Amino acid sequence: MKTETHKSTTILSELEWTISGFTDQTAQEYWALLPTSLQNIALKEIEHGNKISSILKKFRKGYCPISFLAKPSFANTIRSKY
Repeated sequence: MKTETHKSTTILSELEWTISGFTDQTAQEYWALLPTSLQNIALKEIEHGNKISSILKKFRKGYCPISFLAKPSFANTIRSKY
């Protein structure tokens, strides 16, 4: 895992995901801060073969966005159905 800090943001990249979650404890703690609905979308992306490229924590704003290596595939599937 690679860690970068920019002002009030910490970025974790080069992450390893297993069936149990991130192998790194800090990444797993950031993951736990995501709302369940976003975790579920991310899990569907992972199931569809997408890989998480980074998760970051913005300390001042108190949230943790994640990014994927590819465009979302599962989210597009949901959108096209409705």
